Amino acid sequence: MGMKITLATLAASGLIAAGCGGDDPDESGAGSPEDAVNSYIAAGQDGDGERVCELLTDDSVKLLEQFGGGDCADIAAEDVSDLPDDFKIGDVEENGDSATVQVTGDGDELTIPLSKDGDDWKIDLGAIEVPDTSTEDLTVPGS
Repeated sequence: MGMKITLATLAASGLIAAGCGGDDPDESGAGSPEDAVNSYIAAGQDGDGERVCELLTDDSVKLLEQFGGGDCADIAAEDVSDLPDDFKIGDVEENGDSATVQVTGDGDELTIPLSKDGDDWKIDLGAIEVPDTSTEDLTVPGS
């Protein structure tokens, strides 16, 4: 059973990051945090799972394979290809070897963490903050 990955499920699950449409990034696509995110979404929309995985940190590839139950490129080619085209990049913050990119699209917002790997920026799934889904503060109607 495969899982379809959309921006809403990305934010909720923290399994993978989404990117943004716009100008075509250069082939390396990872010279800046913004380029990494643009390249990631372009590769995902093209169904290029191998390229998607090249834009992830090594630990992120392992994480995706663990949760996806298979090879990173196969998971990415199947599950990332249906992302909408209308993403927009907001604030980009760099702090040494880490960065965050704000992405909006389809009515959702997501902060994508990245880490520097040599001269390249890569998406760091392990640094995604997963929203608290505890039920402590929930009120059940009629109770």
